[in-house]
Amino acid sequence: MVIDLSMLMTQDSKEIDPRAIFNSLLNKSKKYNGYLRDVQSEVLDKWFDQRNNKDNVIKMNTGSGKTVVALLILQSCMNEMNEKSVYIVPDKYLVEQVETEAKDLGINVTTDPNDLKFMQKKAILIITMHKLINGKSIFGLRYENNIDVGTFLIDDVHRCMEIAEDQSTLIINRSDNKKLYSDIVLLFADELARQNKMNFNKIVGNDFLAMPMLIPFWKWQDKKEAVVNLISKYRDCYAFVLPLIENIFELCHCTISNDRIEISPKCIPIHKIKKFATAKRRIYMSATLSDDSVLISNFDVEKDILKKSIVPKKASDIGDRMILYPQALNPEISDESLKNKLKELSEKYRVIVIVPSNIRANFWNDVADHIYTGESLNMIRDKTRGLDVVVNRYEGIDLPDDSCRILVIDGLPTGRKQYDIIKESCLNLNEKTIKNRIQKIEQGMGRGVRSNEDYCSIVLMRKDLINIIYNSNGDKYFSPATQKQFELSLAMYDQLYNQSLDDIIETLDLCLEQNERWVSIGKSHLNKVDYDSKLSFSNDAIVERKAFNCALKHNYEEASSSFNTLLQNDDKDTCGWIMQEKAEYLYLQDPASAHKLMQSAHEKNTSLLIPMDGIRNIRNIKMIDRIENILEYKNIKSKDSNGYIIYVESVLDDLKFIANDVDYNAPKRFEKAIHELGKILGFDSCRPEKEYGDGGPDNLWFVDNNMAFVIECKSGAISKEISKDDCAQLLSSSQWFTNKYCSTDRSIDYVPILIHKSYTFANDASPSGNMVIIGEKEMNNIRDAIKKFTKSLTSISNATNNTDEIQKLLQMYYLTPKLFLDKFTHKYK
Repeated sequence: MVIDLSMLMTQDSKEIDPRAIFNSLLNKSKKYNGYLRDVQSEVLDKWFDQRNNKDNVIKMNTGSGKTVVALLILQSCMNEMNEKSVYIVPDKYLVEQVETEAKDLGINVTTDPNDLKFMQKKAILIITMHKLINGKSIFGLRYENNIDVGTFLIDDVHRCMEIAEDQSTLIINRSDNKKLYSDIVLLFADELARQNKMNFNKIVGNDFLAMPMLIPFWKWQDKKEAVVNLISKYRDCYAFVLPLIENIFELCHCTISNDRIEISPKCIPIHKIKKFATAKRRIYMSATLSDDSVLISNFDVEKDILKKSIVPKKASDIGDRMILYPQALNPEISDESLKNKLKELSEKYRVIVIVPSNIRANFWNDVADHIYTGESLNMIRDKTRGLDVVVNRYEGIDLPDDSCRILVIDGLPTGRKQYDIIKESCLNLNEKTIKNRIQKIEQGMGRGVRSNEDYCSIVLMRKDLINIIYNSNGDKYFSPATQKQFELSLAMYDQLYNQSLDDIIETLDLCLEQNERWVSIGKSHLNKVDYDSKLSFSNDAIVERKAFNCALKHNYEEASSSFNTLLQNDDKDTCGWIMQEKAEYLYLQDPASAHKLMQSAHEKNTSLLIPMDGIRNIRNIKMIDRIENILEYKNIKSKDSNGYIIYVESVLDDLKFIANDVDYNAPKRFEKAIHELGKILGFDSCRPEKEYGDGGPDNLWFVDNNMAFVIECKSGAISKEISKDDCAQLLSSSQWFTNKYCSTDRSIDYVPILIHKSYTFANDASPSGNMVIIGEKEMNNIRDAIKKFTKSLTSISNATNNTDEIQKLLQMYYLTPKLFLDKFTHKYK
């Protein structure tokens, strides 16, 4: 047996400088060539100088040697403090990667918290985030023998944050525990029916088309004890979550959908993981993403103490990427044609497509070699050609070199939790939503470049994603290095506008074939990027955590008043949402004032909870100046003519008849698109069912000062006939409109419109005599007319002073109210 003499070093003789530790590792692999990379040495030196901070943030690009840096830092901490060190990663796959790297370095590690070497501070413990955050955590939630730790290091902090949120969310699946699900739904049935009876009936009927619903905070507070009592009967089923949140139910949201109930805290209760909260050193590692708010909202880092991150000086640690979005260069390029072109390319290169959902994955079924859903991704790197699809995994995948040469981001990432979906529905594309989605997109874009010598072409597709980057200035939320690569790609776009798909895709060869001039220009651009060490925290994240912490101390007055600093927001939807968040805390101290505040919140954002006292006023009917509305909406939604074409195309892309059983989200997108189409046409457009939940139609267009279109959307209908229920729903919506808007002093004419693929009525159906139908043929004609109108509109110079010309276009394309009805609807006889 060979004795390892390095184990005989005394505590006093142990190195604590991480660079010196690296040099002292006698058994490290030859792959290191005996040296650290410059970027690794630079980061280690900076960390060593400020190592005594409780919290440190290290930002390094993927492939720059983060794992080596992390292991050396933890070894340094263990040597200096003689306390345990823990390395935290998102999943078991990354645990194995860290183990391999540690073995190559010659650093002792273990994955077993009971390992004697770990207990003796002679080995670093590697665990997943699931092991840290759970209701039986060995770092704070056991009755005794919780493990003391000197240093925690969390790698890939943004992915770990999502896991922490999941671990803190109690999910009651209808299929697993039907009685508990039903008992909780019954507790809130009356209030949920008052909020939106039609949607609640869908939930009760287990209709997958139902939107998740947020239980109003006043009912949740009044009945939370009853919920706790119901869940307590099944305590063993939720033992890994319940201890984290059971005594803070008043600081939780509860959402209900057709298949599950989710109860989640407003912020992660990180204080429950006592050994993490009291650790002397906590280190957070991430790629160079632009938003650091999760450190406050989820890990309760103090922003006044932690002001700077540890970053390399230059962006030379990132590989080569070309970023193209063909459908922005030529809006005529369809998803289908782009898919087929990518399949062609996969015969020569490995193509990986990241999609947001299983439903979207179905679109790739006919060309994909394999679709990865929830299973292990270990095999995904074994091929160098072909096309594979990955569902909703924008992080935690390593696809180096030939395992991914073309990476496709297909569509916008969606909310993971029901509460996120509800929030996004209320806020639409506000700044925070855009920032979150761009960050997720950038995480995905980083999967194919794993070192500074690696290269990968990025293809962005689907018009909703392109719209958010092009028209909502989403690119400004990219990290500096990605922004620079994006700008370099943009510089080619003037030469590519309206070119064919083949010509646009051919440009990728500059990156794929590593054209010397392209590579040289790319490196030159990246060398100009100086990383900013300043951390970026959003004000809303700061306020949300402050309010949560105040409420933990039962200081509800300060908790609610914390939101006052955010109420100056010019965006009415956002301001209304903030007022609702404030009201949630205010209710814990002053219920009457909270209800009053909700009235004001709902007036700003009609997608919010309906106040307990109902809605004060129905929507005011605006005097309609269509052309002014058209031009104003155009300016709001785009920054130039090409941007407006992209936006309109993204709306029209959702105006397709897709059966519910093919894509259950398609009908929801369709209703939203009808709403936006009304805005594009200059009408006063709203969504009464979503906004008021009191029996109104899916969509309502006031097309002029004396006429309205009452619209029910059945774009996802599976039946080949128009059913009795379809007719009854349109009749009920018509009656709703009559009650709301046809008073004795002013009567508005209306036309009931049913959007349905069929023109045939079931035998028991009772259609009203004045209803009209928009079928698939009519909808295709509408889409075609809108495309032509948009192109013509954007070609008018100084459109504000050419209103007569715009009026002619409305006539030409049958887009006046009367011509619209004559041209694009099928009359019921």
